[in-house]
Amino acid sequence: MRFTGRSQSVPTPNTHDPSRVVTNDAVDFRLNGERVVLEAGSCWYLRLSDPHSVANRGTEDRVHLVVDAEVNDWLGEVFAEAARGLATR
Repeated sequence: MRFTGRSQSVPTPNTHDPSRVVTNDAVDFRLNGERVVLEAGSCWYLRLSDPHSVANRGTEDRVHLVVDAEVNDWLGEVFAEAARGLATR
């Protein structure tokens, strides 16, 4: 799971999974003004209460699976592990 490094304080975070759906390199996804490339085969936690936008400049449709989840101990540990990984970069 990719992690943006932002807090998971939202009670039902969404994860974006472009691995099972259609995406392309011409998609311009922005979060807080920064481009985020959601590669096929990855899963992302994004705090979409922050300013964000998407423009599909490609010729293919863009379809992502978005999952809303409640934070439990397991998911909290996944976020903590991902954050630790960011801290070691």
